[in-house]
Amino acid sequence: MCPKKNITQLNLQALQNQAFTTSLTCQPSLVGINIDYCNLTNAGISPADLVIAGPGPLPANVDAACKPRILSLPDGKLTVTFLLFDILSCGVRTAMDQETITLSYDVRNMPPTTGVIQRYFDACITFNCTFNRTAQVDFSPIDPRIEKLALDAQSGAGRFDISMNLFRDENCTMPFQSIGANPPNVLVEEYIYFKASINRHNAHMVLQAPKCWATPTADPRSMQKYDIIQEGCASAMDKPNIKVVKNYETYYISAGVASFIWTNITDQRIYIHCEVDVCYNTSGSCSGPTCPSRRKRFVGQVNHPNSKLYSIGPLKIVSACDELEPQTCSQKCVVMNGKPRCSCMDGFYLSTDGRTCIFDGASLRNPVPIQSENFVSMNQILIFVLFMCVVCLIITRVRERKN
Repeated sequence: MCPKKNITQLNLQALQNQAFTTSLTCQPSLVGINIDYCNLTNAGISPADLVIAGPGPLPANVDAACKPRILSLPDGKLTVTFLLFDILSCGVRTAMDQETITLSYDVRNMPPTTGVIQRYFDACITFNCTFNRTAQVDFSPIDPRIEKLALDAQSGAGRFDISMNLFRDENCTMPFQSIGANPPNVLVEEYIYFKASINRHNAHMVLQAPKCWATPTADPRSMQKYDIIQEGCASAMDKPNIKVVKNYETYYISAGVASFIWTNITDQRIYIHCEVDVCYNTSGSCSGPTCPSRRKRFVGQVNHPNSKLYSIGPLKIVSACDELEPQTCSQKCVVMNGKPRCSCMDGFYLSTDGRTCIFDGASLRNPVPIQSENFVSMNQILIFVLFMCVVCLIITRVRERKN
């Protein structure tokens, strides 16, 4: 246990300079605060009386989740540990700018409730967890110090983990499946849906996608691209073929687009890219743009200068004939009304099975003469020449008789 020290013998200057051994963990699903037990008792603070509470008078009843646990470490030392699985509880204070979200937690000690008089230090130690809204930030431990019985705000850092996937349905329940080492196939005009979500989230987290687009290669900066979401709304360039299902509303964004064929490209593939960031919706500060109707052009501006880029793909675009098993048709396949049909070359006809082409011998036994356009033109020229020769001959004979 810790050596006992009479609080009346404490020197105030020594108390102000007392260093605590602390650590801070910042995650979207957990905030952990650890303070050395003995350092607290030596400073005259009772660990059992500590709570996490917001500014103002301490509540009469503090939720058990906001109280510490006294844990024994492998080296025998004791630590005062707070574990917040709801990181927006216990009177947390939030602040947000364009780049970061900061959550502030005040560790305070409860005043005694018994006795005629009280002698205790009204300590307040503030811990800050800062989450970058768009990038992953490495965490580093902190070492806060008491200063005039109230520590300066101490800081830690965390990160949001975001995943992105492709689906065949609007509800995003049927993911595309790869075929071995080959990418999944999708037929032309079939919808491709994509969803980006925060892996560990709570009700106050809102994911925002101001911009999404498709490219034929993995390079998001490709000059050849197809805009899907612009300024948070469906792109006006091809709005009838784009569905924005969720954006600026909850912990995920989802949208869909009818697949298409790239012009002048042999290997037909689609990659999808989105710029996203995270917003904490504690004061209605995460509202998105008002998307326009089809007849009205949106002229507003959504400012997301530091959004993080997420990409997924590829999908291989195929025709209905590409979906058939090899050699399904004995000669060739054509697409009619969006469906594959077997067809035959000249001199063959399609059998009743709809797949096999049979040699048409009758067409060769009774050949039909075919005259080409060049052959017809040559006959006309010869007839004209013969006609002119006959005219010249007649004229010559007539002149001879006159003479």
